Formats: sequence, structure tokens, C-alpha cells
Amino acid sequence: RDLFAPVAARLAAGHAVATSVMPADVMVGSDWSVGLARVVYVDAYGNLMVGLDAQAIDEQRSFNVLGRHVVHAGTFCRVPAGQLFWYGNSLGLLEIAANGASAADILSLALGDRILID
Repeated sequence: RDLFAPVAARLAAGHAVATSVMPADVMVGSDWSVGLARVVYVDAYGNLMVGLDAQAIDEQRSFNVLGRHVVHAGTFCRVPAGQLFWYGNSLGLLEIAANGASAADILSLALGDRILID
């Protein structure tokens, strides 16, 4: 919304739009550590964002969190209802979710809790 609304307004007003609205040297990536084995965010659905680099984990790997089995799946529909799974989110971080359920409730985890992956 920060990019598209101003561009749409300029187009609607009949103005030309530059090919680059923001200089490349101003664009930066994330500046947080990806080695933090803690819950860094819990969304409204109970999905648990963990401060670990998802790309560093083999997609074939499944693991246990608090004794519960967690498999990899690219989408929610790839696992049965209530099944825990992990995926790499749009930030590249590990996210633990459950199909049609709250991973936070299933695992009794909250923001800041340490994640131990067996």
C-alpha cells in the first residue's frame, strides 16, 4: 500500500510514473538475526513465527516440538486437519502452523517462548 497508492494516484492524475519510485540504495533487507530459536510473532490464527532461517532446514526434515511431530508442507491443504507443519514464510523465517487449528494452542506456546527442535 505504501508503494501502490501513490503510484495509482499519479497515474489517475495523468502524470508519468518513474520506473523506480525508490532509489535502490535506500532499499534494505531485514536486519534481525535468523538464529533466534524463539517465537517472534503469533498471528491471529495461532501460527508461530520462529526466528530461524527456514532455508537452512531441509524441506524433507520433520521434527518434534514439545513432543509433537511437525512435518514440512508448502500449503495448509497438504496436511490433514489439526496436523502441525512447518514452512518458510515470506520473510524466510520458519513458521509452525496447523491446518484449521492454532499451533500456539496445540503447543501451548506464546510470544518469546523458546523453541526446542528435536
